[in-house]
Amino acid sequence: MVGCGALGSVALNLLARSRIKKLIIIDRDIVEGKNLGRQILYTKNDIDRPKVSAALEKINKINNGIKIETHFSDLTHENVHLLKSDIIFDCTDNLETRFLINEFCIKNEIPWVYATAVRSSGYVHAFVPEKSGPCLRCFIDEKAKAETCETAGVDLQTAFSIASAQFAEAMKVLSGKEAESKLVYLNAGKKSTEKFSLKKNPRCPACKGEWEYLSGEKSGKVIRFCSSGNYQVTGKPVNIARLEKELRKKVEVVNFGYGLRFGDIIIFKDGRALIKAGSEMEAKSLYSKWIGN
Repeated sequence: MVGCGALGSVALNLLARSRIKKLIIIDRDIVEGKNLGRQILYTKNDIDRPKVSAALEKINKINNGIKIETHFSDLTHENVHLLKSDIIFDCTDNLETRFLINEFCIKNEIPWVYATAVRSSGYVHAFVPEKSGPCLRCFIDEKAKAETCETAGVDLQTAFSIASAQFAEAMKVLSGKEAESKLVYLNAGKKSTEKFSLKKNPRCPACKGEWEYLSGEKSGKVIRFCSSGNYQVTGKPVNIARLEKELRKKVEVVNFGYGLRFGDIIIFKDGRALIKAGSEMEAKSLYSKWIGN
């Protein structure tokens, strides 16, 4: 499971009640109060905790027979080996991570289930690389980044519908059944479903074995989160105690153990920062101003 937000928290609830034996959860974010309305796995007591830690606790209360491995980390080309499994749930919020998952799964012939949701609708599709069908980059180009990043969150009904469909497709694959061959579009508001045929793109770099994301060639220092409009800026690990001491001379700071929150910035020990800004340039500027590396 990559991503424990709106879709991920619903999917994790379903997985906790399934017959799986082991679950690997990867997420780079913490629980925020503003998201509790659509991220059903968490409560007010989880605010400022890593989502993976809160998810581990909740799943154990539902089913303590599942072996759970958590990683409070950004998924990158450097730690992509963490994805090694029988199937991957994509509940992420940016295309860079999705393209990384796509390449890893093609190279290692691992099935994965793509899911995305915006407001009241979304898409689901199970990719099974061993069948040599079209991959994600066959029908989504990198230029789609600008479009997907304009999204404005997802309502709870949609999260349930999309995550449930994602879970159903994953269970088909794991049980040896045929997954839906078409891209499924669900409109939870209108209670309608459409299916679209996908074709392999002969110019697709991923299908040709050009590992642009696995190699790190396309990895970026700044990522805009599609669901929230926030930016993640990656830097070098920071000394939290020292930074807190310096920041308190200028601004109000909250230390939540895993990092610091001040103004519109959350900084983690590993150097990652979540920054609310009007543009990538502004996010990088704020990072440089307050954190420096």
